[in-house]
Amino acid sequence: MSDAPAPFLRPTHPQRRRRRSLFARAATRLFRVVPLLLVPVAAWLWIDGTTFALARVETEGSPRITPDWIERALAPELGRNLLSLPLERVRDRLEQHPWLGRVEARKELPDRLRVVVEERVAAAVLETDDGLFFVDPEGERIAPLAPGDSAGSLLRVAAGATVTGISPALATSEAPSVRRALALERSLAEAGVPEWSVPLLWVEVVGDDDFRLYAGELPFSILVRSQGLARRIEVLERLRPDILERVEAIAEVDLRFESRVIVRPGDPPALSKESVRAAEAVEAVDGEAPGKSTRSTLWDPQPKET
Repeated sequence: MSDAPAPFLRPTHPQRRRRRSLFARAATRLFRVVPLLLVPVAAWLWIDGTTFALARVETEGSPRITPDWIERALAPELGRNLLSLPLERVRDRLEQHPWLGRVEARKELPDRLRVVVEERVAAAVLETDDGLFFVDPEGERIAPLAPGDSAGSLLRVAAGATVTGISPALATSEAPSVRRALALERSLAEAGVPEWSVPLLWVEVVGDDDFRLYAGELPFSILVRSQGLARRIEVLERLRPDILERVEAIAEVDLRFESRVIVRPGDPPALSKESVRAAEAVEAVDGEAPGKSTRSTLWDPQPKET
């Protein structure tokens, strides 16, 4: 038997491939494309239906931004698709509340939106020609005091205040004025000042670095500057007994100058008829009205040697 390869033989009558009909080819292609079209359509119908429609808003409010208010603010979004809801739009709706500070919104599928808010912190109450306003630590207005609101222990600040009223020039720098007043409050709280000088109750900003303070148990106001405030309070503490002894009624003490302390007397208390007659009798004898000084007095802040 020979090991030679068999010769290649071409079929004398090759079979012809049977061509599929045009309809069959179109049907095959259609069956391949339809599933690709049905998947996004089904997904769209599922997403756009009620499966992901916003049905509940769960909130954690604050004393001023209540859960009821949050739900009312977001009521227009109920029933809308949660997946396509922009969280920025949620914040825009909540920013209608002046006390809104920080807001955290989170989608919880399939139909719930969780909202947590933090309200702005009031640092002082600002007195202006427009009324009273809560302000934040940056000196920016938050909201006016509504009926029933209380300032509590918050510092009262009159920005641009003068003897004749609010100065328009200073009122334009309202926020910086409030920040300077708050800095004075911190300075007094941190320094070892006498108990009668704290807490700081009210600050009138009368200049770029001039302040009228009403503090603690003092029955009169003091004029100060921001530099060396605690040291000037110590000077007043040293001179206070002498001032109270010599001046019957004090309107204000000016501590802005290093070399002197200026005391401006106020109106003396009203006297009874008997006291007036007695004073007139003494004046007729001595030729001088009794009582303590009612003129502005200068005190040397330096302690005297004994």
